[in-house]
Amino acid sequence: MGCPRQELIGRLIQADGRARGVGHCVGASIDFFYGKVRRAPRWMDRMATPHVH
Repeated sequence: MGCPRQELIGRLIQADGRARGVGHCVGASIDFFYGKVRRAPRWMDRMATPHVH
């Protein structure tokens, strides 16, 4: 879902008052972990520009 949308939705769910437990906003981390989405090249990561990929 991405920032800041996932945080906004998490806040709305929390504000509803019926939510229980813990929510984790992990973005695309799970997709990267399982190889569903390719990560940016290392040089882009070092330049702090992986979002351009």
